[in-house]
Amino acid sequence: MDKLKLHRKSVYVSHVDQLIFDSFLAMLAARDSIDETNGRREARSSILHAALAIEHLANNCVKAIDLSKRLFDAVEQMGTVDKLEFFFREKRNGEKFDRGSKIIQTVSELISLRNSYVHSKVHEMKEGQWQTLGISKASNKWAGDEAERVFRALMVFLEQFTVKLCQLSAVEISWMLRSFMTTNEQISFLLIQTTDRETLRKLADFLKSDLAFMGVDINSLREKGLGKSFTIDLSEEQIRQIKELQESSEKSCSETK
Repeated sequence: MDKLKLHRKSVYVSHVDQLIFDSFLAMLAARDSIDETNGRREARSSILHAALAIEHLANNCVKAIDLSKRLFDAVEQMGTVDKLEFFFREKRNGEKFDRGSKIIQTVSELISLRNSYVHSKVHEMKEGQWQTLGISKASNKWAGDEAERVFRALMVFLEQFTVKLCQLSAVEISWMLRSFMTTNEQISFLLIQTTDRETLRKLADFLKSDLAFMGVDINSLREKGLGKSFTIDLSEEQIRQIKELQESSEKSCSETK
């Protein structure tokens, strides 16, 4: 697969970007809380939002591949890690997917953690630790440190999976991680309000990263004053690339009808 499929709708909402923001802000709240109970509540929110971000990314991976309806429905029933592996093999022409690598083990544990939390039985007490994540299996023990450890692991995974493993272009990564809308005149990222602009700044400072892998021009954001809301436009070259992807997808759709 050398091209991602783009849907013909004018608005595409990824949710991954918002889940990253929610996880990050809850983590900061957990770290800064002077009330232990509230801090642990925020930590649980941060960790669970991190797991949801990976699940949404896996779903976006499936949507990005040009599949027949029958195959798409089958792949949709796969687990999160299975979807990631399916996408990786499609993107890298069947290359072996290393489930034993640290970043994939991290994802596996985070999804297991999420499932264990959501489907926990009454009075069931969790013992031990999630070895790769390095946090307790007992959710009532999670605090700011645990939330920070998980959030950092999430961001490492997102960058390594998209850039290093799948070798996606900046346009492809933006499509996988960020919400945008298309019109005849422009393709712009949206749903990033003033508070989210400040969140991006905080996130870049926290990670000591320019967030380039997410398609963010953090230096440009630092230079702009705060307004009521804003969109981030793609460069002319990125617009050209994404329009080519969209035209290719529409042509493919018409040929299969």
